[in-house]
Amino acid sequence: MQLILSNRQSAARSKERKVRYTSELEQKIQTLQTEATSISAQLTVLQSIPFMIQRNSTGLFAENRELKLRLQAMEQHSKLREGKSSKIHLSEEAFLVCTALNEALREEIQRLKQQIGEVPSANGNRFRRASQRHEELPL
Repeated sequence: MQLILSNRQSAARSKERKVRYTSELEQKIQTLQTEATSISAQLTVLQSIPFMIQRNSTGLFAENRELKLRLQAMEQHSKLREGKSSKIHLSEEAFLVCTALNEALREEIQRLKQQIGEVPSANGNRFRRASQRHEELPL
């Protein structure tokens, strides 16, 4: 009888261990499912990073190109202001000659405009003198 009682106690302990083990496995399953969901969300975020980097780098490359062009323009402007440009280096005499030629061309343009009848009006519009005159056309 004692053997039967001992076997029953052993079976009860075994059943208890089995229930605890099953419960622990269910908890591990729940924990792993939670981790899998979290990792899946992180993976989605990480997979979108290359696209965001590419989009951001495209904008940065464009901004960099624009800044380089602006810097180059500023450097050229600075060189021109200092008179150190290798492309445009006029002596004072050459500058005066260019200025005189420019003024002569302006005067010639004004003379030609007067000759063909264009006269600037007070409001900046141009019109022909002939249109103001009432000329009769032959019929």
